[in-house]
Amino acid sequence: MKSKVRPQFLLVLACALAIAWSCWALFGPAVKLRHFAAKSRSPDGIERWVAVHGLTALGADGIWCLIANLRHENPTVRLTAAQGLRMTDDPLVLPAFLGALDDSDASVRCEAVDALGAIGNRVAIPALIRRLDDHRGFVRFRAAIALDDLGCDAGVPEFIRHINHIMLGDMARERLERISQRRFGFDRLKWEIWWAFRLAMVRDAQRFALFEDVRNVSAGE
Repeated sequence: MKSKVRPQFLLVLACALAIAWSCWALFGPAVKLRHFAAKSRSPDGIERWVAVHGLTALGADGIWCLIANLRHENPTVRLTAAQGLRMTDDPLVLPAFLGALDDSDASVRCEAVDALGAIGNRVAIPALIRRLDDHRGFVRFRAAIALDDLGCDAGVPEFIRHINHIMLGDMARERLERISQRRFGFDRLKWEIWWAFRLAMVRDAQRFALFEDVRNVSAGE
């Protein structure tokens, strides 16, 4: 004889599944947050990266966790956190990356520089200009690129310094040609003369503007 499933059993099973689903809906994200937060500080690079992807998918709570990781003592944890934050478009990341510009690890500083250039908010320009004095050359060059992406030419001298670099020369030349609308190739001297002339023109324009302001004030009096 075939055994019959009692309706009472089906009702109990349905209730149990409903309770389990409700518990997961209530506590599941919190469980995942704790799990990914712990794994995001793992010494294993693959575990960290998987955890970072998981945290970015959790919204604001996950992003706050990554921002906290930017202050971790391990520079590889900070670097992975910065890379994860670059995958988000949350406004919280702007001040986080501004703070990361002063990180003791050059790779983290470089990641922050790239992120700020990609975000496109010109409020980052003063902080990026300070990175033009970084003691690591690749951070300075990337800061120049970020500034150029933000419409600021303060990084031009860094491009000129790298015009004959075996790896960065082509990129420096392309940036300089686009900024200047000149075609001096890899001739560093010509680029230096052009930049000195441009700075002189800017100074003259500022002096003229100041003179005009003074004359207008005097005329008004």
